Amino acid sequence: MNRPSDDQEKPLTVLVLDDSPTWRRLVKSILENELGISPVVASSGQEALDILESSPPFDVVVSDVHMPGMNGLQFLQQAKPVSPGTKFVMMTADLVTGALTEECIAQGAFGVISKEEVDPNLLRLLRYLKSFD
Repeated sequence: MNRPSDDQEKPLTVLVLDDSPTWRRLVKSILENELGISPVVASSGQEALDILESSPPFDVVVSDVHMPGMNGLQFLQQAKPVSPGTKFVMMTADLVTGALTEECIAQGAFGVISKEEVDPNLLRLLRYLKSFD
């Protein structure tokens, strides 16, 4: 049986949730090109919940805040009990305010990032989370 050596890093497992195909492609591309992560993607909160319920636990879920149907905070409330060890990072095209950040953190999010600066902020946050593996 082949086992990875201690010096080989296991990549983070990431689920990306966004109703916009453009944003799903962009975040997926950033993760693949910059971190070598092949994320699973979902286009709705329900699809993401179904994935969480039927898959091994993900290290991180990156979710849009504003989506039709089930928004990101509603998804977060339902997903935390399904995947309690997962870190949830919320992203928004809106201004990231203290009130939004507080609301997301109170619901169990690890952090909130702006879509405007998703590339440097998401990468920084995921590298930070990876440092604890």
